[in-house]
Amino acid sequence: MPKQKIAKEYILETTYQMAVENGLRSVSARSIAKRCGVSVGSIYNYYPSMDELYTDVVERFFRIMFSDESCKPIPKENFVVYCRRLYARMKTTLQEFKRDWMDEIASMSASTVAAGKKREGQYQGQMAKDMQKVLEDDPSIDRTMALSRVSDEDFSLCTYNSLVDSISHHQNAEPLFTVLAYSLYPTGSDAFNEALTTELQNE
Repeated sequence: MPKQKIAKEYILETTYQMAVENGLRSVSARSIAKRCGVSVGSIYNYYPSMDELYTDVVERFFRIMFSDESCKPIPKENFVVYCRRLYARMKTTLQEFKRDWMDEIASMSASTVAAGKKREGQYQGQMAKDMQKVLEDDPSIDRTMALSRVSDEDFSLCTYNSLVDSISHHQNAEPLFTVLAYSLYPTGSDAFNEALTTELQNE
């Protein structure tokens, strides 16, 4: 029976599912071809090197993570509540990434590792921009406070980086959320209370 033609996206999706099931080390051109029902040559037609395919798989991981509903801003949302929600999602996803794939990626070529980090950085940059949009659209923020001295862009980027650092170093992010609440909202206001009383998921 002749091998069938196949789309590049199907190869990527199949490889991603195989990596989720058994780890990146379990994935080879031969195993992908067998799963897809095509020749090994068909895989190499789209991906001349496995490093290119591995890089796309890592990008797909972060694309799925950052396109999750829990990461999408809600109009006029409390900024700190959004940060809590984003933190919970990022923490879970990055822990899964480190548990399942980090060691395997670290053992790959330097170019593959660098390409994966670059793709990850692109998605993180977009997340920081989304955070800035939430900050700009939050009607409860008192702009005579912290934002009278710092731009929305710098404030959002600093907040995002602090969230990532908290996850990377296994630190409690509650002090950060408390500082944000005191920096943005009048003490005792509804927004202030919401920022401090919203439960932090996955903590």
